[in-house]
Amino acid sequence: EGSIFCGLDEVQHALAAGVVSLHCKIKARIQEVGPDGELVSRTVDTTPGRMLIYEILPQHPSINFERLINRVLTKKEIGQVIDEVYRHCGQKETVIFADRLMNLGFAYACRAGISFGKDDMIIPKSKWEYVRRTQEMVRQYEQQYADGLITRGEKYNKVVDAWNKCSELVAAEPALQPEAHVVAHGLGAEAYRIAGSVAGAFRLCTPAFWSGCYHGALQAHFARWAHSGDVPAAELDGVCRPLQTEARWLWFQCLHGLGHGVTIAAGYELGRALALCGRLADPWAREICYGGVFMEDWVGRPGAAAAHDHGAGHAPGGAAPPGAGHVHQSADHGGHAHHPVVASAGGEAPTASGITAIDTTDLAHPCSAVATRYERACYLFQTSRVLARTGGDFTRVTAFCAATPAHVRPLCYQSLGRDADAYGGGDDMVRARCVAAGDGAAWCHVGVAKNRVHDRHDPRAGLAYCAALPADEATRTLCGAAVGEEVRLFAELVGRAPLCASDDEAVTRGCRFAAGLERQRPAALPRYPVRP
Repeated sequence: EGSIFCGLDEVQHALAAGVVSLHCKIKARIQEVGPDGELVSRTVDTTPGRMLIYEILPQHPSINFERLINRVLTKKEIGQVIDEVYRHCGQKETVIFADRLMNLGFAYACRAGISFGKDDMIIPKSKWEYVRRTQEMVRQYEQQYADGLITRGEKYNKVVDAWNKCSELVAAEPALQPEAHVVAHGLGAEAYRIAGSVAGAFRLCTPAFWSGCYHGALQAHFARWAHSGDVPAAELDGVCRPLQTEARWLWFQCLHGLGHGVTIAAGYELGRALALCGRLADPWAREICYGGVFMEDWVGRPGAAAAHDHGAGHAPGGAAPPGAGHVHQSADHGGHAHHPVVASAGGEAPTASGITAIDTTDLAHPCSAVATRYERACYLFQTSRVLARTGGDFTRVTAFCAATPAHVRPLCYQSLGRDADAYGGGDDMVRARCVAAGDGAAWCHVGVAKNRVHDRHDPRAGLAYCAALPADEATRTLCGAAVGEEVRLFAELVGRAPLCASDDEAVTRGCRFAAGLERQRPAALPRYPVRP
């Protein structure tokens, strides 16, 4: 402990001689590439193990030792490092880095005598067959391009389509489903590189796997401002404008992805990211962007895994349940006279909250610390944080929601419903989790129904869940209204009626009212609590 080294060579000699261990605290000199491309030397407090990882990283001004490497590196953080390398250095450097990382890991695993039960790591053989087939298709497309049979643009379109289909097949395997949304984010980044614009990438993407491809495209777009703390005003309001139509599906996905992107640009300083979203002119757009911020703050924040008991509350194998934590906000913003489910966004001018770290001793944090105008977006995500902190204990999460302020309590239960569905176990298990919420059960069902719509990209999936509820008319009407809100994303007014068709009259009435097809509010439809 406390040794001082002039560089990596001395650290390696000390490790070989047994003078230091991989995890002891040391001071050492490192070299980084500055903004102008020149090498800059400085002394850091670190560990020998982190120095070894830094050695194999490609040199780039955006590859920062303190931000990426000098922290607790769990599986999630290593994934973030690989993602940063891919964003800033490209595919070739990423492959080289991944190979070096693998070799480093094998070398030290061998020295440590680490063993594991390989038979416990079940990876279906079908995955490798899907990948092999796709690789063969890509090789054929490359040859067709080389032979002059297809254009460069056609080749790119075919390659992206092939990998999209591969990811769909992967997601169809239950054991591989947790990987699907992450794979889709990567496809979105690649689509952006190919198309050169967000709108172009969206034409290549599909809504599969909670629309991860769209979100990945926005993350790739905003990577150029990573950790700059700011984004040009023209980008904030302009990047999603071409997608702004009455049927808001793609606009919604763009705005949610925008929230992810500005959080990265803000260096995961929550207040600054929310303030960037607050510059958007449209109140509904701001609200959707806020949701993307709170999601990225949890799933992407450096060190978040350690802060949230990494792996707790996740599916077997440590992978997050598909869709868990994926916020599905309403298609319409609050304040409209007909709106039955969500609270008003308020339309206030945003200010930064100054939150740079999450208080893990407070289950309500950061929602307990943000301004009122951000509460709705925050509580629509919060149960995912609480599940992670409590080891996936739905009983504790239900109690947490019951203790939240009355004006946000339905939002908390809605968030609980999304996670109840994402954690799976079949419809009976999902309904049981909601029934256990007591007075919040109806709002929990709202969360399930909305998740079904976004999961399947089909309002009928939500309607089917609502119609099967063995509950009172008010609950089924509210559930139908929740789906009706999402119907607004899928079609213009003239095309919404078929999307609200259900065999259950209460569900249909709720859906048609929330979708803007009926002016008369159903008598059985509960009202959202008014903020005190």
